[in-house]
Amino acid sequence: MIPAHVPLAVREAERTPVASAAAEGEPDRYMLRAARAVADSVRVRLRQGEEVLALVGGGDNGGDALYAAAMLADEGVAVRAVLVSDHPHAHALEAATRAGVEVETLPLWSSLQAPGEGDLLCLPASMRDRDLLDAPVWIDGVLGTGASSPIRRPLATVIEFLAEQAKRRRPFVVAVDMPSGLWHPDGEVEGPVLPADHVVTMVAAKTPLLLPPACHLVGSVEVADIGIPAPTAAVCGMLEAADVAGTHLVPGVHDHKYTRGVVSAAVGSRSYPGAGVLAVRGALGAGPGMVRLLADPRVEALVVSRHPAVVTVPGRFQAGVVGPGMDEESRARAEALAGQCLRKALPLVVDAEALGLVDSLHRAHGSLAQVILTPHAGEAAVLLSALRRDEGVTRTWVEAHPVAAGRLLAEASGAVVVLKGARTVVVAPDGRICVAPTGIGWAGVAGAGDVLAGVLATLAAAARVRAEAATSPGGRVTVDMLEVAARGVWIHAEAARAASLRLGAVGGPILPDDIAEAVPGVIGAALEQARPCRR
Repeated sequence: MIPAHVPLAVREAERTPVASAAAEGEPDRYMLRAARAVADSVRVRLRQGEEVLALVGGGDNGGDALYAAAMLADEGVAVRAVLVSDHPHAHALEAATRAGVEVETLPLWSSLQAPGEGDLLCLPASMRDRDLLDAPVWIDGVLGTGASSPIRRPLATVIEFLAEQAKRRRPFVVAVDMPSGLWHPDGEVEGPVLPADHVVTMVAAKTPLLLPPACHLVGSVEVADIGIPAPTAAVCGMLEAADVAGTHLVPGVHDHKYTRGVVSAAVGSRSYPGAGVLAVRGALGAGPGMVRLLADPRVEALVVSRHPAVVTVPGRFQAGVVGPGMDEESRARAEALAGQCLRKALPLVVDAEALGLVDSLHRAHGSLAQVILTPHAGEAAVLLSALRRDEGVTRTWVEAHPVAAGRLLAEASGAVVVLKGARTVVVAPDGRICVAPTGIGWAGVAGAGDVLAGVLATLAAAARVRAEAATSPGGRVTVDMLEVAARGVWIHAEAARAASLRLGAVGGPILPDDIAEAVPGVIGAALEQARPCRR
């Protein structure tokens, strides 16, 4: 897992080593190491004869950018720098000038006006110079981790202008530590931001680089080791293949269908039979020992015709899933299965229309500690309004504040919340947060969420089996539902990506069935990566 920390926590971790270096006569020791990482990252993206533009602020990031510019210039790269501060790092500026970097200044700094009051005319000629801004690679060293509030004007004017120019000219932007304008620890975006194609971040990943919506303004992320230890407690983490492989149930010679986990699924209805098929298909793809289907006879017939191993009679199970394809006619089955899971403290996945049952389930059973809720932004807004008795929560607010919304929903329900989006956020009631890599846009099709619900149910059943085996007789069996949910989201996202990329370098249209079909291969590849087979 890639751990991420609040930006100000990383700055606090840097404080003592930087002070020690200064006391030892090397005040720029870590700045030079950071600059080296930035220069190396820029160099591999340059073609012969291309120019680099360094955008330089007044903080440490500006010093990093100037030292990186000096290093590149010493290696024969044509570099120009624009100072967007009247107090650049003196030693770094001297090094850049000595190396031959052409330095432009931003005069009239204090008199810049907001857009609409002269627009680009408020910027000096050096910033409006087409040749200057046409450099194919930009180093963004305007702002870094020191900000703790939205950017104010006049600097906001500069960031807006640069962002607009980058959109038009399409340079490759390498940001130092973080794209200028990102600062909110929960990944919220307030004010202008210069998006980055690549970020070289120091010491550890910062939360705005991983959390939505800020993460959508960030391309690839490289964590540079500059010799300063990261803080010990991470706020959130992004899953990798090893996290899935390290905990996924691998059947042994003594395993059978009941030891691999059995899923009970109250899914599908006369109104929405296909959702039942997709949820079951997702569950089967993740490798359960058995799936029991509780549904209308028409849905049963449809599912069994496609998946004859599905059982249509009740019996022993380790996890349940309700919601995909639910209508009023099938509501009673979903309520019955949900109640059974909650009474026995078995894992339960609640999706789609069944999210409307959460308020009553919460009032009847208390905390939903072994439950995973899977809303999208609109469903999250409705559910938050119901649980908190607050009608002011809107989909727009949830989309702008997904981490805060997920946290509120987890606290109000006691369940693990999977807030679905381009980058899905998984939040536990205890405050832990996980994210999976940004999914591929082709996955945004009706039915994809049904497949995810099935995958999550199978992983929960397998986790319950492991927990039962590890618990002494009479002990309380619990499953870490955050771990289950995060792994399931990762598998689903990677399956969608794999299915789509089979159709071309930028992907192609896929159906939810394609996602489900790719799930076993994603799990197998993750397991092989962790435990390579001998040949």
